[in-house]
Amino acid sequence: MVIAKKYRILATVSLLVFLLDQFTKWLVLRSIAYQEVQEVIPHLLNLTNVWNRGAAFSLFSEWSAYLFIVISVVAVGFIVYYFSRLDDTQKWVVWGLSFILGGAIGNLLDRARLHHVVDFIDLHFGEGFHWPAFNVADVAITMGVGLLIYDMFKDGGGKRTG
Repeated sequence: MVIAKKYRILATVSLLVFLLDQFTKWLVLRSIAYQEVQEVIPHLLNLTNVWNRGAAFSLFSEWSAYLFIVISVVAVGFIVYYFSRLDDTQKWVVWGLSFILGGAIGNLLDRARLHHVVDFIDLHFGEGFHWPAFNVADVAITMGVGLLIYDMFKDGGGKRTG
């Protein structure tokens, strides 16, 4: 049985993203106390241990963890379904969805196991700009979305019909 190239990419990329995400969160939980901040690069990068009970940027954090678990499971299911309908020639979409799936599963496991997502990368520029903390899964999801956007606009806007 020959497994399509797209499935090898999906399995490899999403597994690597998931493992890196979970490993880095494990390290943070073992070595940094909750809400502790460790300066790495002054006025630019800290490592911290904060818990996000909501969606991106802690939006809707008052909602039940179970609702976010259901939403995450539906999103993972949609990604897998949509992925199954792609062909190998849609390389940017294949790679993008692979990054998104790995990140989504990493954050989903946090929600199911801990009822929150562990965030630890803390970017800031001096005193004026402070980005909300994030994690490896968030980086992968952002990279995946970037690849999907690139695919939409490459070659003058993608496939046109009519």
